[in-house]
Order: sequence, then structure tokens, then C-alpha cells
Amino acid sequence: MPSFSDKQEILLEIISLLSKILDLEEEGNLAHGLRVAELSQGIARQLNHGKPSQLFVAGLLHDIGGMSLEKHVLHYALDNFHDMDARNHAASGAKILQSFHPFHPLVGWVADHHERYDGTGFPAGKSKHDITSEAGILHLADLLDIFSREHPQATLKEIRTFLNRQSASSVAPVIVEGAKRLFSTPESLGLLKEGAPGKPATATMEISFPEINAIAIPELICQLLWLTAQMADCKGAKRGFHSNRVAFYCHRIAKAFHSPEVDPLQALWAGLLHDIGIRSLSGEELKKDPALLATTSVLYQQHPLLSAPGGECQGE
Repeated sequence: MPSFSDKQEILLEIISLLSKILDLEEEGNLAHGLRVAELSQGIARQLNHGKPSQLFVAGLLHDIGGMSLEKHVLHYALDNFHDMDARNHAASGAKILQSFHPFHPLVGWVADHHERYDGTGFPAGKSKHDITSEAGILHLADLLDIFSREHPQATLKEIRTFLNRQSASSVAPVIVEGAKRLFSTPESLGLLKEGAPGKPATATMEISFPEINAIAIPELICQLLWLTAQMADCKGAKRGFHSNRVAFYCHRIAKAFHSPEVDPLQALWAGLLHDIGIRSLSGEELKKDPALLATTSVLYQQHPLLSAPGGECQGE
């Protein structure tokens, strides 16, 4: 009988897979979600926050609402979110997380992770105490990762100066103080280099989502992999529910074998995951004729290789 800790491990591994898929693009994996997760957790611990592990998960998934955008959300952030569709990603992400009951505590945090203490954020223009500390921590972690990408050689003094500028403007002063405690020594600059592609997000992480104890493991995996499949299928206008249909056919064909060596449930999971590498292609690339893509596009031909490593994460 699988234990509660087994379920927690499965949950974190699939969430980490989701985050990796979100961060795929043509140049590789941006690891933005993992960096925000690690920074959020670090700030939370400095503030003695009671839920650092849930903030880690919220960090991994904070940009899930941007999965249908033409480019990765990070590119819109570097352009100050002039694109109005990109500004909707926080609210869209909250709706997606709402569909999975164990993620309900994260919904408000993700919805408000671009709200600002001074009231100039989005989507609702909330200010000061209308913004939860968790949303503020996510926002500051997000800003820190963006700043570090724009200034990769930033010194500790420059990081702390940047943090001071966020106090009572972007986030509450207490959150900035937590971040300054996190960045108090030259060695702490290594935190901005964390989340490198290939680094396992689950290496030292323990999470606590008691709600999943009531969900059977096959159902838990199916729900999370269904969400994973949507992330691939929403990338192209003509791909709606493609992975779901493939998963359905895989399951039916596997059942028709009537063989103990062919597991219909695993066939279904493989169908849901078969195209996750498609996230690395640009929206412009996916607008091309699929017949041409299959024969002329090197990026398209490589997407199964990108899908396979992600699938291994779930199956271990």
C-alpha cells in the first residue's frame, strides 16, 4: 500500500515536470520557475514563514497561466508586460490551479503575484495589506530572478540596493528585510545561479499537501498528467486536446492486447506525455503546415527527444 510520503514524492516530481515544461523554449530550459521557487522558499525561511514548501511549489507553477502565450512569460516581464494578454497570465494561472483541489491554498498567491504594495500592479491593482505575504514573496522572488538575468554580474551591494528600491513600492518592507537577510554574504550570490538546467528540483525538498491523502495514486497521476498534456496542446491553435485523444486511443489499444505485459494505464499516461517537447517550439513555428514541419523542421523533429527525459521524471 503506497504511503503518504510516496504520494508527496509523486506530486513533487510531476509538479517539477510541469515547471520544466513551462520553461522550455527553443534555446533550452530557462529554469525560471525553479529559481523563483528556490528564492521564494529562501525568503520564507528567513521570515520564519510556516509554509516554505508550499511557496516552493507556488514558485514552480507561478507562471502556469502563461502557457498559451506566443513566448515564455519571462520575455514579457523583461518588456515590462506591455502585452495585455501577458498581463492576464496570473489570473489564468489561478483558474488552472483552482481545478486541482490540493492546490487551492496556492490560488490566491499565484493570482496576486504581480500585485504591488504601492497599488500599481496587476491584474486588480491591489495594495498594501490587501496583498498576502505569500504573493509578495513570490513577486519579489520573480523580480530578483529577472534582475539577475538583466545584470548577471551584479555585486552583493547592487543586489541589496535593488532590494531596498522594492521596499514599500513593489512589496512590503518586511519581505524586503527577509530577502536582505538571505543576501547577506558574498556566498549568497550563488542563490541567483541556482535552478540551472539539469539540477533536480526535488533533491532536498519536502512538501506538505495533506489533501492528497484522500486521492488514490493512479488518480493523482492522471489528474496531474492531464494538466501537463494541456500545456503541450495549448501551444498551437490546431492542437486542442490532441494529447487527450492520443491517450484515449493508447488506452483502448493497450486494453485490446489482453496481456499482463501491456498496462493500459501506463499507455494512457504515455499518451498524455508524448508531445510535451512541443513546448520548445515557438508559436510561429507551430503555425506552419504540420506536413512541412514533420519533414523540414529540425526543431519539430527533435521534440520527441525533449519529451522523453521529462517522461522519465514521472516514471521513476
